[in-house]
Amino acid sequence: MANVFHINRSTGAITLDQEDATTLLSLDGSNVLQSSNSLSGISPTFGNVYVPAAGTLGVSGGQTIQFNTTFDEIRLDSKYVTIHKESDWNTFELFNYSTETAVNLYLVNRSRGTEASPVIVQDGDVLGSFGGRAYDGSTFQDSARIVFGVDGTPGAGDVPGQIIFRTTPDGSATPSTRMTVKADGSVNIGDGGTTDYSKFESDGNLSFNGAAGFYPRRISQSAEPVNGTGATQIDVDELLVWRDPDDNKTYLVYNDTDEGVRKAEMT
Repeated sequence: MANVFHINRSTGAITLDQEDATTLLSLDGSNVLQSSNSLSGISPTFGNVYVPAAGTLGVSGGQTIQFNTTFDEIRLDSKYVTIHKESDWNTFELFNYSTETAVNLYLVNRSRGTEASPVIVQDGDVLGSFGGRAYDGSTFQDSARIVFGVDGTPGAGDVPGQIIFRTTPDGSATPSTRMTVKADGSVNIGDGGTTDYSKFESDGNLSFNGAAGFYPRRISQSAEPVNGTGATQIDVDELLVWRDPDDNKTYLVYNDTDEGVRKAEMT
């Protein structure tokens, strides 16, 4: 079957057609190159490929562009960029050769609204996330995730942020928050700052919320604890609470490397 070039003098379009009038390749009056057949190794089954005058490569109808014909391939569609490989590692690398101090920056950008009319984000909005998924025998499930989000009311030149670390517990496929780095520099460990967590302030202080707390070992005996590793003794650098049943007093006991076992009555 022969191929025929057609030039439309009124529109400026140039087409390459088969004898059955099927258009293989066209360049329209807007300088948009389209193809309904294979173009540079791109499969025709994923929609029309077009190259606008701006120089970007696109695909009509929200379809997919697929490079290579083997399983080692890169796929691009309206929502995803995926790399498929059956052996070895999938590697994403950035190389920069420069005297600059800040290079190789990975960014995810988020707004509300649309591209034409972006709208300011809100407190609690997720800006992006990075996760790991594991195959459970039938499908891929979330195993761990790092989430970037807004932590406070944003404004012009004011975008407070937080980083949330999540892992999936045994017997589940849903990640739970374990640690959150807040906008003020504090770090919440536990459920990440919802109910039960330990909070490390940016100034180094430690506080507890909910069921979280500091629970030293407690013993009740007549003999004062001495240095040692036994159940009724206190090890070096250990802190415990000792209740003396003889005088009904409670002491905070610490075994210091230099000073030895020291105690202070708790009142």
